[in-house]
Amino acid sequence: GYDGPTGLGTPNGLGAFRAGPHGTVSGSVTNASTGAAISGASVNIGGSTATVGADGSYTMSVQPGDYQVTAAAYGFDPKTVSISVADGGTVTTDLALTPLATHTVSGKVTDGSGHGWPLYAKITVDGVPGGPVYSDPFTGKYSLSLPTGSDYTLHATPQLPGYTVLDSTVKVADKDIRRNLKPVVDQKACAAPGYAITKTGVSETFDTTTTPAGWTTTDATGNGGWAFDNPGHQTNYTGGTGNFAIADGTTGTGARDTSMVSPSVDLSNKDHPTVTFDTYRVGGSSQVADIDVSTDGGSTWTNAWRKTGYAGGHQEVDLPGAANHADVRVRFRYTGNTAYSYWQVDDVFFGDISCLPVHGGLVAGRVTDANTGDGLDSVSVVSKDKPAETATTADAAGVPGYYWMFSSLTGSHTFTGTKASYHTESATVAVAPDALTPADIALTAGQIALSKQSVRKTVSLDGAPATAAVTVTNTGGRPATVRLGEQSGGFSMQSTPSGAPKQLVKTDVSPLRHNGAATGTAPQDDAPSADAWTPIANAPTTLQDNAVSVNGGKLYSAYGFTGSGDIKNMYIYDPAGGTWTQGASASDNRSGDPAHGFIGGKFYAVGGWADNGTPDTKLEIYDPSSDTWSTGATAPKAFAGAGSVVLGSKLYSIGGCTSECGQRTVMVYDSASDTWSQAADYPEAISWESCGAIAGKIYCAGGIGSASTRHGYVYDPNADTWSPIADLPLDLWGSAYAAANGRLLVSSGVADNSSAVSNQGFAYDPDDNTWTPLPNANEAVYRSGSALGFYRIGGSVSSSSPPVATGSVLAGYDQGGDTDVTWLSLNRTTFTLAPGASRKLKITVDPTDPAVAQPGDYTAAVSVGTDTPYSIAPIGVTMHATPPSTWGKITGTVSADDGHGTVTPLSGASVEIDGWSAGYLVKTDSNGHFALWMDSRNSPLTVIFARDGYHPQVKTATIKEGKTVTVDVTLLRL
Repeated sequence: GYDGPTGLGTPNGLGAFRAGPHGTVSGSVTNASTGAAISGASVNIGGSTATVGADGSYTMSVQPGDYQVTAAAYGFDPKTVSISVADGGTVTTDLALTPLATHTVSGKVTDGSGHGWPLYAKITVDGVPGGPVYSDPFTGKYSLSLPTGSDYTLHATPQLPGYTVLDSTVKVADKDIRRNLKPVVDQKACAAPGYAITKTGVSETFDTTTTPAGWTTTDATGNGGWAFDNPGHQTNYTGGTGNFAIADGTTGTGARDTSMVSPSVDLSNKDHPTVTFDTYRVGGSSQVADIDVSTDGGSTWTNAWRKTGYAGGHQEVDLPGAANHADVRVRFRYTGNTAYSYWQVDDVFFGDISCLPVHGGLVAGRVTDANTGDGLDSVSVVSKDKPAETATTADAAGVPGYYWMFSSLTGSHTFTGTKASYHTESATVAVAPDALTPADIALTAGQIALSKQSVRKTVSLDGAPATAAVTVTNTGGRPATVRLGEQSGGFSMQSTPSGAPKQLVKTDVSPLRHNGAATGTAPQDDAPSADAWTPIANAPTTLQDNAVSVNGGKLYSAYGFTGSGDIKNMYIYDPAGGTWTQGASASDNRSGDPAHGFIGGKFYAVGGWADNGTPDTKLEIYDPSSDTWSTGATAPKAFAGAGSVVLGSKLYSIGGCTSECGQRTVMVYDSASDTWSQAADYPEAISWESCGAIAGKIYCAGGIGSASTRHGYVYDPNADTWSPIADLPLDLWGSAYAAANGRLLVSSGVADNSSAVSNQGFAYDPDDNTWTPLPNANEAVYRSGSALGFYRIGGSVSSSSPPVATGSVLAGYDQGGDTDVTWLSLNRTTFTLAPGASRKLKITVDPTDPAVAQPGDYTAAVSVGTDTPYSIAPIGVTMHATPPSTWGKITGTVSADDGHGTVTPLSGASVEIDGWSAGYLVKTDSNGHFALWMDSRNSPLTVIFARDGYHPQVKTATIKEGKTVTVDVTLLRL
């Protein structure tokens, strides 16, 4: 039979297949001192190697025979044992490795090119596992521990720009080693702080029409030599300006051999001889352009540069052989049979170009928050006496708020630190030349503390309002302005994901504008789901790319693509009656999900593709109270498929598409002043991402630019900066999205690198920077309209299919944004506190408000915005309303029977409850449950249960004071 190769090993007991005679060797590799498993150790048997698993075990299949088994691991003395393996036998070989002694390699990393100051550097060691070691940012000190008995190569990479990587080999034997590391600056780039290019030599622009002083020319053939008066009237193609030197073959005939020689330059004690020039060379291979160098007064020449054919642009030629010579010249020589060819030379420098230290010192330190002591990144540090010298703080190997800068001014000088929402602070520093001077800065700011984070009041539905007090205190070092708002309440977020089965529909998709009518047939929802996402009434037409928002308890859908063209219609959905109506139409047709949202009770929309295929810069405003449209300030820039967010009085348009998708621009409209501005660019080119406002900041995730992405970012409007957040679990774009219940919600859209449409969803929690699953949507669609609620309206399954008219809602996600909570009132909304000052906030709840119709818990929140750098969680408000003494409760569950014996809860069913004095209509929730409190004197009750596609049922019930009556029914499918 076949006898395969021997010794193929696999970790964790996974043996390789063998045909023919073989045996098995297994065991473990452990630390002889502690008995712990050595994960990642290697085991070699007969020339084949296996890597042990996390538990230290290994298994290898070998042919019968005698073997040497060797185990090795970093930091341990290898161990070898002899074994014999019989055919079909198993040999257990455990190997305990002895840890090697270690010694410390330490020292300082300092500048090696003249200044000598400490350097913050990353240090890696060949063959040593684990992350890098960093030198101290202020002292340059480093230390690492290495096992004895080996040579190691250290690589020091300065974290300041412009330095080269330094490699240094050490042999670790029987004692600690002191090794200082001195990286040098990159002479070519000369980008290191405190260094500048210094030139010693001759510069020539050839702007005169005669031979420059000190230069000589020769014409060996008599057929024409170097000229400076441009005899052929050529254009300067070198990239230089003005006149130039030229060996012009177009002005004569015959062979050419002409040279132009520079003056002598003394390069004694110069290490970097160079010639630089701008040139343009045309001609064939028979014409040769040479640059030669001489170190003996022109007696002998060595070629340094040669070109045949075309050569152009700026050239730099190193002349290492000319270093440290006293009499150095360069020669530009043009030879060959010339016809319609020439060589232009301009702006020559010949001599030494060195990157040398300039006077000054390094200033480095940390900028911290004076209230918390935390390091602050993205702080601008500026030299007050020389504002051109600046730095920005960043994290340095886990040390946030670190900065460094070169100061050309030594002695006592002031440096300021500036960051949005903080007070600018200064530090006076005695800057030492050729050294690093520490200079820490602490920025002050106001800081708000609340005496309690939530309030709860119990009231009777027929009782009086109740008031709770919260003390607001400024614990910071600067005044703080507080802005309070009301946020509507809702249900708690679901803890266990549910919903429809996962869908991943392979299809064709596009982020671009639809051209012409879509073809095919839209999918039909023949069997409405009874899962977490509850279907609502179909929109009046098929729709996608529509702009959807919620206001005053109603859902508004404007614009969109219907499958046959773009529209300007406004459709309004009333959840109470489950019906759509049509409002006044806007002036412009649009698709591509224009940036939109409600501000102060009015709907704003801008961007989206107009009829001509370009983004529409007109800002249109809809007033629901008068059912009329008006216009605002025209946008300087507009996009389709942009992330859309309302924050306070401002509408944000983030990224998007023009004729191509993937932009970084962030446009901001301020409704208070009817003006536009531009915020900091999004960190990457993006479109069709999901965005929402949470606690005064904007969160965005997913989207598509050059490719689909899982990346997410948060925008701080106080600092005008974007920062990364955790990646989405799945790359998604064209999703339904909303900010609700303190989370960014993302559902459905295009996934798997734009290859499929998914119905999966996720919620982002800013408090712990994590994503958790949402219930799967009933349909896998993309480019649908969406809003707080969590509503999804329309969408499509592909770029070639018509949109759908279906909509659905994921109940419970309706808390978000500042709104007027009618049963909640505040005694103040804006005030300023001096450091240490306090103010009482009174929160009043009113059970007599018409919105309070049923007993139970009414939840809301008071948002707390400030001009400080800190986010403050909203104050949770709960009003527990108890029923009047004469009230009772009717409740129950509506189930569905599919006719085959399967009974499941039926969501979205209508329950009409009619009494002698009043009637009510309620809907079942995702669990098929309904409940209603009412006056017991309204009994007896007639209860009608109905849902489209099912046989209705009628029952009677009687409720009693303080009691609960339960009425359950099962509806049969038609």
